[in-house]
Amino acid sequence: MIHLDFVRTKCASTAMWRASLATKYPHDIRNGAAYGLLKSLAALTDNSAISAETKAKLATYHGAEFVAATQTACREVCFRYEPQGLQEVCDRIVELMEQVPPLQNADVRLAAVLPAAEVRS
Repeated sequence: MIHLDFVRTKCASTAMWRASLATKYPHDIRNGAAYGLLKSLAALTDNSAISAETKAKLATYHGAEFVAATQTACREVCFRYEPQGLQEVCDRIVELMEQVPPLQNADVRLAAVLPAAEVRS
């Protein structure tokens, strides 16, 4: 499923971003913890660990809002929540996508303007 592959890819890129922040801010241990957790989440390949309901919801999402929600969910790892698996990251993405009004922040605007490859985690 392409959406789960995107979530894993975003976990991996956010892990690398957190690694750079861990170097820059060595006293904030959350960055190192987030790096390790995101790296392990990115390596998970078992799609059966994600509920059918969550897969169905993710399949309906697209565009800049989905990119921004995925970025936010990954950035929040070890800062807002500590997911036990990829299901919890996907649940957070669904939660962000279902916010009323829809998620509108600088990340959405940035994702809408820049090609996906240039949007940083």
